Amino acid sequence: MDGFKCNMVYVEEDRKNPIQGGARLTFCRNAIDELDRAPRVFTWWWTVDKNHKLDFSCREEHFVEPLSPKQQARHDRLESIKMLIAKGITQQKEIAVRLGVDPATIFRDSEELMRRGEIIKDPKTGALSLPDGKASLAEGTEGSRNDDDESVDEW
Repeated sequence: MDGFKCNMVYVEEDRKNPIQGGARLTFCRNAIDELDRAPRVFTWWWTVDKNHKLDFSCREEHFVEPLSPKQQARHDRLESIKMLIAKGITQQKEIAVRLGVDPATIFRDSEELMRRGEIIKDPKTGALSLPDGKASLAEGTEGSRNDDDESVDEW
């Protein structure tokens, strides 16, 4: 599957436009490259009337609101975090120094990226990595043991 490209789809409930007896979901995804022609944003909604009849539909959204300067800065910072991790910088404090921001900002951003599944965090060392292995976890964590391992060996 070399050369096969894919990306993450995000689903959000549209709470700004509530539907009585139903809901509206917005599906969003980033373009893979300039040639990507698949829909990037579309809305799907459903309702159930008093007779319990299901009605649903969907449509592609052609117009996406541009990001505000603050949103664009955050988006750029998230991409920079992933880029630094890919280069082997795996500690949040070092990433904060490199980007010139408060470590708490990097902590929040890395939590968001982990929630999205775009990065992972080693629970023992705190090292960040990309899920596809572009940046590996810290060396020496595989063979390490803890007290729980010893209690299992006794059984």
